Amino acid sequence: MNVVKEIDAWESQTPIPINRHEMTPIPADTFQGWLGPMVHAVGDQLEAPIELPGLLGLAAVATSMQAKFSVLIEPGYFEPTNIWTMVAMDPSNRKSSALKSMVNPLNQFEKEHRESLQAEIEQADSLRKTLEAVISKRRQKAAKLPVDKAKAEAEEIAKLESELPKTLIAPRLMLNDCTPEQVAVLLNQHGERISFLDSEADSLFAIMAGRYSDSPKLDIYLKSYSGDSIRVDRRSGSPISLSHPLLTLGIAPQPGLLQDLAKNSGMVKRGLISRFIFAIPQSRLGYRTLVPKEIPEGVKFKYAHGLRSLLNVPVPEQPHVIGLSEFAYEVWKAFQAEVEEMMRSDGRLADAALRAWGGKLAGNTARVAAILHATETSPDKMPHQSKVDHLVMIRAVAMMRVLIRIVA
Repeated sequence: MNVVKEIDAWESQTPIPINRHEMTPIPADTFQGWLGPMVHAVGDQLEAPIELPGLLGLAAVATSMQAKFSVLIEPGYFEPTNIWTMVAMDPSNRKSSALKSMVNPLNQFEKEHRESLQAEIEQADSLRKTLEAVISKRRQKAAKLPVDKAKAEAEEIAKLESELPKTLIAPRLMLNDCTPEQVAVLLNQHGERISFLDSEADSLFAIMAGRYSDSPKLDIYLKSYSGDSIRVDRRSGSPISLSHPLLTLGIAPQPGLLQDLAKNSGMVKRGLISRFIFAIPQSRLGYRTLVPKEIPEGVKFKYAHGLRSLLNVPVPEQPHVIGLSEFAYEVWKAFQAEVEEMMRSDGRLADAALRAWGGKLAGNTARVAAILHATETSPDKMPHQSKVDHLVMIRAVAMMRVLIRIVA
């Protein structure tokens, strides 16, 4: 069976300039499983293009998967399952409402765990404060003792300090507006994985560009896309060493921000922009029926249940490996070869910035396929217990073929 022949031939078209606010819609059947009905229901409710809830939904699923699963593409070649998605749309397209619907189960998960640990956290904090007060008084007294007695007392104080209860922190899945240093702190506190999911992103990129410093601070973001180790020196506090940090981004800024980023030579040269999966959907403003539509409760329940099943998976020492079926790999490999040709000097992605984006496109496609696979796996099974099917990979490739037209 030659699966590659089943894929529609790629039609050579001139890439759409990034400042043109239009694109061919993503195929309607891209999202299936427990994610698909939610994406379509949110799109119908808000009369918004499928790309808005679709890419935000992919980021929400990635949030629940990152650090738990990776996708094995070829021997020795793994991709993590975090992604960076950006849906650029003008105001009044109900981006905040779309984000709220897709992210609500994550917020609920955080809230439940925060509330369940609240009493334990308060008790541990109280005990620690009391013991710290005791240690402080003993240290003050030790300072007035003769040297030999002070040394003995210092040993006792050190023993007490080693026995201080650890500070308990309620688990977090998402971060807000914070400095790069604080991003590293949150990654360190929460299993080296965190997400930024927002209907805008002005503050995020302003911080990246150096709002709180004299120069851009991109390392923590760049390293956390690929899971590369990094050591972060802090102005106050001990350095933070992260062995495999992962960050998911799901944002819906205005198109003007995307244009500004494309003009930012620092961010382009460092490869920040090349990591994103972009969409600039055609707005439906002016053509909406304005007839309210509710999201069916069953659809919301299955979506939330699917996310929760992934959220409840413990983080293993090494990520669970999701493999590709033989035919899925064949589809992926054919697409990788197509993209490779596009990066030639006379190809669609010949520009240096476009080459950088194209260089990550095949890997991003595999990440998306693994995420789609997880949403089509029964919640009572683990995604790595079966391989990515070729039909899933075909849909992931088809989506990327649409999105590729807007990057130039």
